[in-house]
Amino acid sequence: MADQPKLDPRVKLTVSVKERFMFRDIFPPKGNLLEMKIIRAIEKKIDFSVEELKEIGYANVIDDDGNPTNRVTWDVNKEKPLSIELSGIEIDLLKQVVTKLSDKGEIEREWLDLAIKIDEAKKGE
Repeated sequence: MADQPKLDPRVKLTVSVKERFMFRDIFPPKGNLLEMKIIRAIEKKIDFSVEELKEIGYANVIDDDGNPTNRVTWDVNKEKPLSIELSGIEIDLLKQVVTKLSDKGEIEREWLDLAIKIDEAKKGE
């Protein structure tokens, strides 16, 4: 009997609006072609629609001079968590990213919950 092909184990994560923004902070700015393709696939899963941004009252924070900053705001009372399904290769890459950040001592306090969520994610559940 021939071996059955192994299915790619999936991981389900539920992420908040803040965590969806934080994903972009933890992704490496560059990498090999495969890594960048995987990151792009994850970004598509966590991306916001225009309708969702309107629903949560997303806005850029303006400084005292009326200039936009790099910070954003939204109504946390209107946000809905997003449940995403990640392939085995996607969760493996995220775990590698978290491990590399941890090994370098670069996990920021505000990323901690997301880093733990990724680190503890189990395949096939």
